[in-house]
Amino acid sequence: MGVCDSFNCDSAIGTVTIPNCGDVDFGQKIVKIFVGKTDAADFADTTALATQSVWQTRLSSTGSTAANFLVAVGDLHNGLKPAAETETQEAPYGGDELVARKHSVTFEIRRWNTTLVTSINNLRCRDQYKVWFLTNTGYLFGGITGFENTSINWGGLEFNGIGNGTGKSTNTMTYFAKDDSVPVSASFLKTLTNT
Repeated sequence: MGVCDSFNCDSAIGTVTIPNCGDVDFGQKIVKIFVGKTDAADFADTTALATQSVWQTRLSSTGSTAANFLVAVGDLHNGLKPAAETETQEAPYGGDELVARKHSVTFEIRRWNTTLVTSINNLRCRDQYKVWFLTNTGYLFGGITGFENTSINWGGLEFNGIGNGTGKSTNTMTYFAKDDSVPVSASFLKTLTNT
């Protein structure tokens, strides 16, 4: 649930404080995504979201139930998230109101083996997912619910000629959210993998 979904219009508008330069670096690129079924359980709270043992269970095929299992797709290259596209509709009182913000994330997978090809093929069986993403500075985005109803266009392997290394794939992830999730520091996720 986003902030806008629970906002009470009768409440005070709130305050905004711009931080000092260099206070927090949320990262410049996305290095790993975590993909689950659309009905995967939410995390209990932000403390659970930032707890390594909770993630170890969710990433374990034996410790997590099939419905709650998350797949880590890491070592991403060029993981970028440009500004969201806004969708508006005409408001009854005049002007436009924000309906949704379409967010897109693009990333490349450059290191392949037969196991990864099989895993990606299994992920292609679904149209939508619940997703979290991790930046290069160790901040996790997606909140306790993950980005729900996310679609991922899993690109196929590309072979770009001799001297360009092994094949890569270019992928696009799309989700709709009115507000941005509040990032959680979770650097330990950089090294966690599925077991």
